[in-house]
Amino acid sequence: MRKLILLLALTCTCTTLGAQTAVACVNRYVNNQKTTQHEFDAMVDFTFNVGCGAFRKSTLLKKVNTGDMIGASNEFMKWTYVGKVQVRGLIRRRTEERNLFLKP
Repeated sequence: MRKLILLLALTCTCTTLGAQTAVACVNRYVNNQKTTQHEFDAMVDFTFNVGCGAFRKSTLLKKVNTGDMIGASNEFMKWTYVGKVQVRGLIRRRTEERNLFLKP
């Protein structure tokens, strides 16, 4: 039982640290101060999944920073592949992120 509790505690801690890292990354690299809370949340979820380095180099970020939010929203769906294989779970995740990003 103690191993399970420790495992759950470590999982929660890692998830919290990962989320904090994603928030810090989005805050650091997004220069467009007019982002909505929904756009910010979608970018944090995306960054949590792909990593700060990938987010920092992404066309999604470049479009956000130039104010092209529709163009940025279309970038989510380009991140649905593992190698050359499109993954159903990533399609679902990116669709949810895109929908959140576009939410008024």
